[in-house]
Amino acid sequence: MTGVQTCALPVSLSWLEDGLQITSDEIEEQILFDGGHFERSPAYHARMVADLLDVIQLSRVYEDCSMLADSLAANRIKSRVDKMLKWQQAMTHPDGTFALFNDSAYDQAPSLARLTDYATALAVERKDQPPARLVMLRESGYARLTDQASSVTMTALLDVGSIGPSYQPGHAHAGTLSFELSLNDSRVIVDTGTSHYTEDAERYRQRGTAAHNAVVVDGADSSEVWASHRVARRAVVTTLDSHEEHDACKIWAEHTGYERLRGVGKHRREWSVRPGRSEE
Repeated sequence: MTGVQTCALPVSLSWLEDGLQITSDEIEEQILFDGGHFERSPAYHARMVADLLDVIQLSRVYEDCSMLADSLAANRIKSRVDKMLKWQQAMTHPDGTFALFNDSAYDQAPSLARLTDYATALAVERKDQPPARLVMLRESGYARLTDQASSVTMTALLDVGSIGPSYQPGHAHAGTLSFELSLNDSRVIVDTGTSHYTEDAERYRQRGTAAHNAVVVDGADSSEVWASHRVARRAVVTTLDSHEEHDACKIWAEHTGYERLRGVGKHRREWSVRPGRSEE
């Protein structure tokens, strides 16, 4: 977009007003406190960041339309973008690609680098800093754990949250307590991600627990995914905690997904690292 545009006919102002109110409401609903998008898909999160940056761009191109430039929606968008980019940074591997949890694919959304460049071009105020050794994204149910040993840097991205939102789980997979792992800039343990949305055997496979780096009990999925975008009984994370002490770092979580099976209780998983050694 180039140049400065003017607002359209007055009748469109009511449409703009309605649209801005809807946008403002949806930002409050869809962007969680930790900056993550409520559908818990790194790819959809990245697409949302790009969309919000587009709105910021529009508010400047149509700078004589004060309703857009000074709207509550525009101000909320600006306040969320920095958090959302920090979230995307935490969920990005050293090779620059995002984690493939839930419905995600590399060609679905722009990379962190592209989003950062876009934000920079728009002069969006940011407080950029590298992720800490342990990053807990509790509201969206993810964590990042890094460790340096000699010349090797380990990066683990963990899915430690319940399926959500509960009323819109269409992009969720049965991958609770799954993880991805990189050594330096090489992906070593990866998630299946998503190749298509057609309701068929491959879609079922990609959404099932066995397609993730998670534990399968008695051949059952931790959450009952079905059809193309449906989920029945779901794994609920009831415990999520972390601990850092000196050089050691640990994260643990447990979910209820297999309690529906006879004689099976909660499933607990723990990740821990200390200099020169990692455990799961």
